[in-house]
Amino acid sequence: DFEGNDWVAPLSWFDQGDFGDCFLDSGSLGFYWKVARGPKSTDEGPNTDHTPTGNGKFLATNYRYGSTAPDNLSFTTPWITLNLLTNPELKFWLHAFSNAQPTNGIPVQFGKFTATVEQLNGSKTTVFDTSGALQGSQTSPWKEIVIPLSYSSSDTIRITFSYDGVSLVQGQPFSIDDISVASAPSCPRPRFPKVLSVSTTDALLKWNTGGANYHQLRYKKVNANNWNVVSASNTQFLLTALDPNTKYRWEVRDSCSSTDKSVWIKGPMALPVVDINEPGVKELIQGSVKDIANTIFASA
Repeated sequence: DFEGNDWVAPLSWFDQGDFGDCFLDSGSLGFYWKVARGPKSTDEGPNTDHTPTGNGKFLATNYRYGSTAPDNLSFTTPWITLNLLTNPELKFWLHAFSNAQPTNGIPVQFGKFTATVEQLNGSKTTVFDTSGALQGSQTSPWKEIVIPLSYSSSDTIRITFSYDGVSLVQGQPFSIDDISVASAPSCPRPRFPKVLSVSTTDALLKWNTGGANYHQLRYKKVNANNWNVVSASNTQFLLTALDPNTKYRWEVRDSCSSTDKSVWIKGPMALPVVDINEPGVKELIQGSVKDIANTIFASA
């Protein structure tokens, strides 16, 4: 989690700081991963680390100068022995936000972030990649990434996190925190919760199972204290009898047995339901109720 004394965040954003023992750093003097305590400015990066405790440090990409990007802008963990782990999984938290406007007037463009697992025999497998913004603001929550690792207990691995920039402009496209490799829970969590559609009083929700055949879903009005809990036998569920013009929160978890359930996974933060008969709503957009609701949802 980069909180140890061997991780040193510099006073100046334009210095790299000191990396922890046994971590390898690859970059250039002008473009590199740096140890950070906070954002470079109010227009880019997270406002704090994922777990704001202790010194609150995380790693962030930083471009200072130069006309050529480094061939390998990355950092690599120490070697990790898997002999004590059952069904190992890689977990880390990402933040990717920038509203910066460099001097040439071109907004910061996000490059490609990848996570690659290397074995002792030299074989490498890319297990995750993403590009583009992950958050809409500096204060938006960090995004948790969980990746099952298909390796045996006799394997030893290390992970390289790389960033390939699209353009050489000052900005902070990606930040990372709280990296771990540990045993997966006995009931893995579901993934990729999303809202397929909304109407005046209904919402169609979907997610990917972590492996279970049964699931639990809970939902409530924003700021309400009590959850409504329902069960589902597939990975799609239609919520009905919702109040129009009301925002809802919802979460889902896998139910592997009556005594073994996964952690709750949050769906998109707010689920707006719009009354098509409200004054002015019909004129807001030419289209279906779904189009109107999704437009308001995107701005919520």
